Amino acid sequence: MLNRSHRSLEFEIIICIHSFRHLTCAAFEENTETTGMKRIGRGCMALACVLGSTVHAKDGVTVYGVIDVAVEHVTRFDRGNGSVTRLGPNNVYGSRLGFRGSEDLGGGRSVIFNLEMGLVPKNGGLTMQRVFGRESSVGLRSGPHTLLAGRLLNPLIDGVNRFDPTVYAQQSLASQDPGLVARGDNALRYLYHHDGIKASLFYSLGVDEIAPPIGRAAGAASRSKDVAAQLGYQRDGLALSLVFDRTQGPLTVSQHGIGYLAPSLLPTRSDPGDRARRIVAAAAYAWGPVEWRGGLRRLTVDTTAARWNADLWWLGAVYRATPTTTFVAGLYDQQVRGLDVHARSYVLSGQYRLSKRTLLYANLSRVDNGRLTAIGTNTNLQAPTGRGSSGAQFGISHFF
Repeated sequence: MLNRSHRSLEFEIIICIHSFRHLTCAAFEENTETTGMKRIGRGCMALACVLGSTVHAKDGVTVYGVIDVAVEHVTRFDRGNGSVTRLGPNNVYGSRLGFRGSEDLGGGRSVIFNLEMGLVPKNGGLTMQRVFGRESSVGLRSGPHTLLAGRLLNPLIDGVNRFDPTVYAQQSLASQDPGLVARGDNALRYLYHHDGIKASLFYSLGVDEIAPPIGRAAGAASRSKDVAAQLGYQRDGLALSLVFDRTQGPLTVSQHGIGYLAPSLLPTRSDPGDRARRIVAAAAYAWGPVEWRGGLRRLTVDTTAARWNADLWWLGAVYRATPTTTFVAGLYDQQVRGLDVHARSYVLSGQYRLSKRTLLYANLSRVDNGRLTAIGTNTNLQAPTGRGSSGAQFGISHFF
């Protein structure tokens, strides 16, 4: 990360921002008339204006990010029977560019903000159809207490992914249930962190203003409510977490979860009365160079047509063989009660650090689907119903 709190670095940022504002964003506006990307062009201008004002705060701005890209080979690609070799982004770490800052108000209080966009390195695009899709927040911090507002992380992300052996990589817990990678528009969040205890409360007044719910137009989930809570503990190599999340319809495919797992169970339309509830209990324990990670998730989906319960468990380990070499193994298993909907996936990964900020990695993954199940080896793909799929990736991640 690059800390921009020193005056000399602030001066460099100001020069870069003015150049960015007058050149890059102008080019964006000029070239977006025919590409439908005018919103992103305006977003660039907004970014320049925001940074142009915040770099003058005495606590400064931190610019950070990750670039992750790999060559991958996948069998039974995207519900087909063939295979494909392609350049795939965001395989171990989500590529991103972020701007984080704070201002000291005195008395142990501060104003904080974070703007984070998701990147697609293979084509230079953005993820989530937004400029700052990963997070867009501002808030107040006082001692162990933090209050945030904006587009925020749901506690399902930071309260669970730390317990996933592959930490929500593409071939991970999120490939079994993408609803675990949850964020909320129009959200408020309270966080408490002190002496190994973590607690969080989350409420969204309109969980998603862009993604279309099942059978509905984009923006129809702008009135869907989402409430979540998390309680965690960490000390002496032991970490525990309990997370509750309840989303009110209309639901997206990811929020529904059951329909993502088994397309035949996906309703033609999600109604405001639909509900999706997730309860997750997870644990991790470090023993020498090995940390064991595992957990259980119960998903209950109530719709006007049916009620389903799906149980997901996982277990894995992270083995830090040397300061530069790490191996990861994970097993994930999910079953919908009373139905032939079952999926089991396996992941092996090796990572080698070229430096503190750059690593090479190789991933091997396999998913076996039940008769009605169709998940793929990662969150971007689905296999043919009832068929398995395998994948291999070789890539690089760079942090800055």
